Amino acid sequence: MILDQLSRLSTYSALSPHLAAAVRFVNQSDLSCLGVGRINIDGENVYANNMAYDTKPAYQTRWESHRNYIDIQIMIAGSEKMAVANVSSLTGATPYEQERDVFFYDGVGLGSHHLITVAEGEFAIFFPHDGHMPMIMLDRPAGVRKIVIKVAV
Repeated sequence: MILDQLSRLSTYSALSPHLAAAVRFVNQSDLSCLGVGRINIDGENVYANNMAYDTKPAYQTRWESHRNYIDIQIMIAGSEKMAVANVSSLTGATPYEQERDVFFYDGVGLGSHHLITVAEGEFAIFFPHDGHMPMIMLDRPAGVRKIVIKVAV
């Protein structure tokens, strides 16, 4: 898991060619003007989901992880908390949903988890071994705009 300022996203482009394509997209786009929904960047190698929603209490969110994609979760407006844990510490995995590339989990098992705050202008990168629980409210529910870029591993 990586948490950093959006202005430093380019630092991570060397991690993979697909991640470099995602960085180019971010650098060439005004993220605040993009419409809600799916955005094609490089076919199934790199695409984005632009979202607007209200954050909620942690008990109303779910742990998830992905097999074939890295998530770059960029906060465009607002802030939210996200929990992160190694998938080996998560329990109750649902069957893998290939079309959505997602596992969901009941909760944290024997391992520890960390809670981070991702504020406007920041991003978090979650790798396949990073279980994560996004959309958690800070003090009360609040509207956020977030773009999640899916980067093929």
